[in-house]
Amino acid sequence: MIPLSPALFVSAANALVAVSGDRVWRGGGASLIHHVGYRSHFDHGAMRSSWPLPQADDCEHLARLAAARGILSTGWPRAGEIVVFWSGMERTFTRAAIIVRAESAEHCHERARVMGASFVECLTIESGGSAGEGTRARLGLERGVRETVRKISCEKEHRFIRWVDLDGRARAADPVPERVRCEERMREARAA
Repeated sequence: MIPLSPALFVSAANALVAVSGDRVWRGGGASLIHHVGYRSHFDHGAMRSSWPLPQADDCEHLARLAAARGILSTGWPRAGEIVVFWSGMERTFTRAAIIVRAESAEHCHERARVMGASFVECLTIESGGSAGEGTRARLGLERGVRETVRKISCEKEHRFIRWVDLDGRARAADPVPERVRCEERMREARAA
C-alpha cells in the first residue's frame, strides 16, 4: 500500500487545475477532496487506495468525520492538509480546499490583523470557477478546479484536516496539544 503522502495529494490536485472544466464536483468541494485523495493513493498492484477518509456528502460531513478521528485542527496549516471553511450565516462548514502553500508564522504575526481576526494566507486548490454560479452553486454543484489565494482564520471557525496524521509515522512528537499552540499564536498576534 502507498504510504500517506501530502506531496502525492497536492501533485494530483495540481494535475486537475484548469483541465477538468467539464467535471462537476459536489458538496462544496467534498467530492473533489475524496477524488484527489483516493486517486493519489491508489495502488494498482493491490487494486485499492490507502486514502484514509471515506467519501463525505458535504463539507460538514467531512469535518464531522475528521473530528471523530481526532484530526480536525486549529494548528498552523501545512501543505497537503484540507481546510474546511465555516459559514457563520449558515452555521455549518460549506467549502473545502487543499492547502498548497501557507505563509510562514513569522510573516503572519508581523502583519496587521484584518477584519478583527488574525489569518494566514494560503494558496489552495478547490472546486469551482466561473461556471459554478447560479442554480448549480445553490445545488452544491461546481465545475472545474482552480487555484485560489485564501485568508484563513481559525478565529472565524475555519479548520484544518490533518489526514496524514492517520498514518502513525507522520505524528509529531510534540507533547503540547495543537489547540494550545494555536491559542498561544493567536495571543501573540493580538499583542503585536
